[in-house]
Amino acid sequence: MIGAFGESFDLPTASGVSVRVDALALAGVLAVVVVTALVPAVRAGRIPAAVAVSAGAAPRRGRALRMQRALARTRLPRPVSLGLGLPFARPGRTALTVSAVAFGVAAVTFAYGLDRSVSSYFADAELTETVHVLVPNDLGRPVSLDGRPGTAKVALTRFEQVHVPGFDRAVHMKAYQGSVTDRHGHRLVRGRWLAGPGEAVVGDPFLKTGGKKIGDSIVVTKDGRSVTLRIVGTALVDGGDSVITDWASLTPLTARTTAPESPGPGPHARMAFSILEVTLTPGTSPDAYVAALKRDGVEATTAAEGIEAGRVVLLGLVTLLTLGLTAVAGLGVFNTVILNTRDRARDFGVLKSLGATPGQVLTVVLTSMAALGLAGGLVGLPLGVAAHRVVLPAMTGTGGLILPYGLLEIFPWPLMVLSVLAGVAIALLGALIPAGRAARIGTAAALRSE
Repeated sequence: MIGAFGESFDLPTASGVSVRVDALALAGVLAVVVVTALVPAVRAGRIPAAVAVSAGAAPRRGRALRMQRALARTRLPRPVSLGLGLPFARPGRTALTVSAVAFGVAAVTFAYGLDRSVSSYFADAELTETVHVLVPNDLGRPVSLDGRPGTAKVALTRFEQVHVPGFDRAVHMKAYQGSVTDRHGHRLVRGRWLAGPGEAVVGDPFLKTGGKKIGDSIVVTKDGRSVTLRIVGTALVDGGDSVITDWASLTPLTARTTAPESPGPGPHARMAFSILEVTLTPGTSPDAYVAALKRDGVEATTAAEGIEAGRVVLLGLVTLLTLGLTAVAGLGVFNTVILNTRDRARDFGVLKSLGATPGQVLTVVLTSMAALGLAGGLVGLPLGVAAHRVVLPAMTGTGGLILPYGLLEIFPWPLMVLSVLAGVAIALLGALIPAGRAARIGTAAALRSE
């Protein structure tokens, strides 16, 4: 299934497990752990004994105290101002927490962007909003769908397997009857669309495989017949080895003597079958449209059949990776809150002795983490967008595919707001359990920490 999905992007197929890659991955994880632990370990080794013994008891001064005093002069509720001042007491720990949240937000943003881009790619390349209707020759006339509810446009098309020099496998050739200037839902990437007979539009992987460029000519052969086509543009097409042209350019390759059982002269007398490509009106369900045709005895399929499984697999893998990275970010916040509540146990005891309620103590802790989550969201959002715009083109570029404008610009402003709020959610979820424990701690137990 993974291989089928890769083929839709014309990507190389994985040949197996690489021991070298596994070893490098393990070494990379160990390196990250060592580097992460190195800074606090060195700092811990340099702490004087007197400072270490008095940790958590002696009030901290400097920037944190000045910031807390400045916040106290605002009209914010006291628990909120205290919570906003907590991150300044431990700038190094705060930076690590913001980094963890930013990492989680970047993962969520990247995963959403990847899913949207892949969905848009399939919708354009596979024409998922169209329906294919089989037109056997023995019907005597094409199936009439004009005027049927849900039908926006009907195009007669024909698929053939042809050979092109430079390709070691058959090339899919698709020809449209009627106006050649109609794109029939295809998204143009480079160059222009068909303007007349003798022209072809291909996918970008076709150019890479065949060593061609826009403006070059290709010779298409089938059963000893050949026709020369000039490449005028590239579009998102189904598979990398595909050629789109007009009906007149395909006719010299498929001209045959009419079979005895054929119904006689007519536009479909010389072929086994054709395909009606039906573009649906907005809001029409392709599955419902196909079901209605089948009830009428018409053989039809949705263009999206067979591709949904690959998309589901990719989405599942991306979702699993995103959940893992989000869990890592949440655990980073969890660790920070535990350390902060232990460091501030005496402060919480003093607050309770002065009449603070457990809810107010909970507000102090959650406010500090919400602020860090907001900062992490603001940092992680552009990182996720940047990763999407770098990784996706690099991934598809391995197959010679160039993504058109619109497949990368899929981040509306409501999504960006939600991504930032996701940072706040990650921080609050990671802080909820230790914050609740800090709120429930007894006054006497907290003051004994001095």
